[in-house]
Amino acid sequence: MAARILIDFARPPSAVPLRALLLLGAGLLACAAVAWQWRAVGQHLHQLQAQHRSQGRPAEAPMVLAPAEAAALAADLQAAQRVVQRLNQPWPQLFRALENVRVPGVVLVAIQPESSGEGQRFKLVAQAPRYRAALDYVAALTATPGLRRAHLAAHETAADSTAATVPAAATALQFTVQVHWEPVR
Repeated sequence: MAARILIDFARPPSAVPLRALLLLGAGLLACAAVAWQWRAVGQHLHQLQAQHRSQGRPAEAPMVLAPAEAAALAADLQAAQRVVQRLNQPWPQLFRALENVRVPGVVLVAIQPESSGEGQRFKLVAQAPRYRAALDYVAALTATPGLRRAHLAAHETAADSTAATVPAAATALQFTVQVHWEPVR
């Protein structure tokens, strides 16, 4: 006959250890000390604010800049306005235009914005399996609305690390295209 298993779900409550009661008491004392300090700091802050209000604020003198400082400040403001203007472009429109340019085998690797007077100028870094595909990509960029003056700025042949085991198909052409973008409104 199998041995009978007894499971007791109603265990008698055990006594709380003295160590737990001491830790609870220390925690309560620490909380009381923090609350007392918080109250003291709040009262001190109110006193300082009242003192500041009662003293009144001295009249502020207008800021006078030397002509050289004023010119430097004006140049900094103009530069900041140009940066803000460049950042407030319809970027999704540019990304959509670039995504719609598809040439088999060409992979867009990087987009590098450059500053220019009107619109935006970008350097696009891409890879292609052969030179003809790179030229087709430049032609496709030129035909895209909003993108103009696309030209091949640089190119170099980069061999893969597997070039020793794989035939000439492993070599890729990395090229840079400069393109001017004017958002279509």
